[in-house]
Amino acid sequence: TSAVSGNSLSVESTVLTVTANTSFNPQTLVKGGSLQKIGSFNLQAGAAESQTVTSVTTKLCLDDAATAFAVADCSTGLAAADYTTQVAFVSNVELREGTTRLAPAANITTTAGATYSLQGFTIPANQTRVVDVYAVVSTSFNPGGTDRLGSTVTINSSVGGQSQSSNAVAERAGQSVTFSDAGTLAVSTLGTDGTINTNKVLHASESDVPLFK
Repeated sequence: TSAVSGNSLSVESTVLTVTANTSFNPQTLVKGGSLQKIGSFNLQAGAAESQTVTSVTTKLCLDDAATAFAVADCSTGLAAADYTTQVAFVSNVELREGTTRLAPAANITTTAGATYSLQGFTIPANQTRVVDVYAVVSTSFNPGGTDRLGSTVTINSSVGGQSQSSNAVAERAGQSVTFSDAGTLAVSTLGTDGTINTNKVLHASESDVPLFK
């Protein structure tokens, strides 16, 4: 019998990559108030197949040094007791895509972080979806005087669309965000010549006296 040529198949490994989103480059944010973005990550599926991410762990990283932010800051940036104290001032940690919350908010209390279960989060082959980390940062937040906060993500489980193989991605660091106290507004009265007049006295018999100028 003669040999018969079959079909040629290309074999590619299933890939999911996670990187810090460089388009998110925050300056100083103000402590207190509502949710604020503290981290942003690109999740990209390989060319071979889509990826459905089902489990993500997020950690908060508190660093009191002026060095570049790294994953190690999540466990060694502060002493354990100081970490426990400071992380209590960061609450309602959420994963979002745009304005859509991907899982219920969590309060992170240890360096182990919090694990989120995602539903229907599929990344098409060779495409990227952006996942942001949000949190509420209290005015009491002050780790070592630098007020620096960061986050990491670990993909615990992702399933390939065709192969149905399970994948995981090791911990990746996001951005380092510096928080500051809210500013103050000072109001002073001015004299007719435009100078500050701190000695203006109002009398009961006067009317139409300007209080501010």
